Amino acid sequence: MSFVFGDEGELSSGELLETDGGHYLWKGGTLRYSCGEDWVELAGGEMGHLAATVREARLPDRCKVVLVNFMTPFRKTIDITLSPTMAAKL
Repeated sequence: MSFVFGDEGELSSGELLETDGGHYLWKGGTLRYSCGEDWVELAGGEMGHLAATVREARLPDRCKVVLVNFMTPFRKTIDITLSPTMAAKL
């Protein structure tokens, strides 16, 4: 599974391992992406294997790409929390 964020923001928290391609494998913890006053938090990451691609998909350039690698069979939940300013825009 991949999460793609704009390059203008910052990733913080979470347990990340940078790949040779400049993307990140999310090992665990709570991950936060912030851009200005807006932020999104993700919880439930896992690094079940070290593959740095998603079924040979071309991952976008000039973006922050975070990969979550699950092992099958799995039943997994990822919690997504939006900042109040982002939630108000929905």
